[in-house]
Amino acid sequence: TARDHSNEQKCLSEHFSFSCLQLASASRELSSQISRGLSHPEAWNSSHPWLIRAAKAHGEYLIVRGFADVLNKPMTSSLKKVLHNEVLLYALWRIEQCSGDFLETSTLTPSTLKNIHSLVSELLTELRPEAVRLVDSFALPDFCLRSAIGSYDGDVYRRLFEWAKKAPLNKHEVTPGYHKYLRPLLNAKL
Repeated sequence: TARDHSNEQKCLSEHFSFSCLQLASASRELSSQISRGLSHPEAWNSSHPWLIRAAKAHGEYLIVRGFADVLNKPMTSSLKKVLHNEVLLYALWRIEQCSGDFLETSTLTPSTLKNIHSLVSELLTELRPEAVRLVDSFALPDFCLRSAIGSYDGDVYRRLFEWAKKAPLNKHEVTPGYHKYLRPLLNAKL
């Protein structure tokens, strides 16, 4: 159920199971290629798609595990709650991104995946008020963010207007392409 996946350990377990299944699949494919008579290097090359999927799954598992391990460190309860939601959001989002693979390996069922979609929406709603503080916690200057709406001073509309005035398409009253391409079409007698 969705509530089962509100526990980062459950998500970690899903990622671990998926990683193991991908590794087993890659191993079977490699063995199959060797049993068909291919040399080890040829079998390795032929098995690359399975090996790459296994490597990606294992990498994702390590990222989720590292992220979840942070929750074991001392911190305030409010910070722990936000980080807990972030861990869950990342882990569940990655499951969504690879949902076909999770379904193919029977790591998840379609109904569980549907519940995960709902939980991701809930987490996004819950984290939305924290979004600015989360970005600010990285202490990136506005220059690096290059974001009209995420600037420190909060003057969004003035900044959006200034950026729009500076945009290349707004340098001329009428875009040069209009006179060259559109006007002849509009004036043509069809």
